[in-house]
Amino acid sequence: MTRTFTFPVMEIEPPLEARFRSLESEAAKAMESEGFSAFKTSRHLESRYLGQSHELLLPFRSDSRTRLDFDARHKELYGYSLPDKMEVVNIRVRATVGGRVPPTLRSTQTPSRTRRSVRRAWVGSEISDVAVLSRSSLRDHEAGSGPSIIEDYDSTLVVNPSWRWSATSYGVKLER
Repeated sequence: MTRTFTFPVMEIEPPLEARFRSLESEAAKAMESEGFSAFKTSRHLESRYLGQSHELLLPFRSDSRTRLDFDARHKELYGYSLPDKMEVVNIRVRATVGGRVPPTLRSTQTPSRTRRSVRRAWVGSEISDVAVLSRSSLRDHEAGSGPSIIEDYDSTLVVNPSWRWSATSYGVKLER
């Protein structure tokens, strides 16, 4: 599992080390509050030449390497680098948890079984009647197959006809 923490910068070639330390501290507090005591972090930045409308995502090694790394990556991707000013748009800290995740994040209350329905939907290559499930109504380790639609408070998952799904404490896992 990976969680990304982002801080907007929007400055010309600023020093970043202290900002990364602050963002890593914020990430550590958040991860620990969610039950993750062991995780690895990595640093990244989004930069562009001043006036460009797109950014490059780069690993951050040090303040002294930022401009050199940006120019090298820009030249690698586009065949040139410029003497123009470099703008740092965002910095990012990725916190990655390996191995086994904590046993549950969802409530231990019995899920409500009320939000199941059928809807006509275009899934795969045809319109058909599709089971619609509420993510909050699924029990851990409950499984099913497509076609189906699983709705959550912030997303909708469409399960294609030949796929299988299984509910976990952290979401829905899909298998082809």
